[in-house]
Amino acid sequence: MHKSVIVGSGSVIGIKYNEGVMLVASTLACYGSSKMFGGISRFHVVGAKSSDNKNEIDAKMISNDDIALIEKISSVDLNDKVEFYPNAYTVISSTGEYSDFQYVIEQVEEKSLDDFYNNTSKGPREYSNFISNLHYEKRNKMKPLYNQVVIAGLQKNISSEFESYLSIVDQFGTLFFDDYVGSGSSGYYGVSLIRQKYVPGISEDQAKSLLEECMRNIFYLECTGSRMLQFVTITLKGTTIYPAYPVETTWKYENYMKPQYDRHDYVGF
Repeated sequence: MHKSVIVGSGSVIGIKYNEGVMLVASTLACYGSSKMFGGISRFHVVGAKSSDNKNEIDAKMISNDDIALIEKISSVDLNDKVEFYPNAYTVISSTGEYSDFQYVIEQVEEKSLDDFYNNTSKGPREYSNFISNLHYEKRNKMKPLYNQVVIAGLQKNISSEFESYLSIVDQFGTLFFDDYVGSGSSGYYGVSLIRQKYVPGISEDQAKSLLEECMRNIFYLECTGSRMLQFVTITLKGTTIYPAYPVETTWKYENYMKPQYDRHDYVGF
């Protein structure tokens, strides 16, 4: 049975930094290559489906000491909210068919609910393996899920200490984990840029600046990209989803405004 992407979404990039893991994605979903739905948060916090485990912090109520921290990640809209999930350490996001991602969320939440009733818990590594098996099973049944899922969070090690975890699962079920990952076009353009500048243990400011630079370049190249970016951080305190904001872009490059057809610094067409 032939299947193609109907409502798709753009790139997601994740990176480890000294306090945890940071993710960024645009807030756009497209019908084919046409912009269709804006203002969509493409992040899902696993196990936080209940509103009891979610705090919406009104930006007007943030103290002066904390507002500086928030401004590191996002240009705060005083009418918007910062979503904080205490004791939630796994976040998933996706590039590709949005309905397939919704299906993945349903399956993951069923597993999370089973853990709740059995008084057990899973970390991002276990959910990565589950999502990998889910994609592989669907592929073998000739009903593939057309998306790439990024899984990020904090994973307990043998000493019961939290460690940063970041992985990606493609549409075939292949699982890959690293200090930085990218789905969609960012797997080519974004990861290459990060590879040149990334060093382990970078600060929050450096991570945010690097991800923003990657998404700015991807916006120029990806038809499903958007200027509106949303950041997520997973730290020992929990998961924080920041308000979306527009990244600064420009098309006023000299070669765009004054094209020279006799240039010889390229190789053919």
